[in-house]
Amino acid sequence: MVMNVGLMRDKIKILRKTVKKDEYGSEVETYTKLYEPYAYIKYLNGNKRISASEVFYNQTLNITIYYKNLNTTDMVEFNGSKYRIIDIVPSTDLIFISMVCERIND
Repeated sequence: MVMNVGLMRDKIKILRKTVKKDEYGSEVETYTKLYEPYAYIKYLNGNKRISASEVFYNQTLNITIYYKNLNTTDMVEFNGSKYRIIDIVPSTDLIFISMVCERIND
């Protein structure tokens, strides 16, 4: 994969899931910031749907960053929206990774 580093202009946050136990012994999932890289964002598709007077946005992004050991349980935050990682594809020389991410409707 050939990548023009000058296209990596957007700042994103990579969030990692942590599981802690509260005072009652229940497991509570939280996401903590792992790091904030610059990324190249490519919009793949998106649409808007209204169901039961609630608006749902479906948006898929391809995000390219410098190589980092990530997994699909991590999350991406970009422009105030959170995205779940669907797939991670490393480049053959392990310099970059591309992630296919889908917006989470809260």
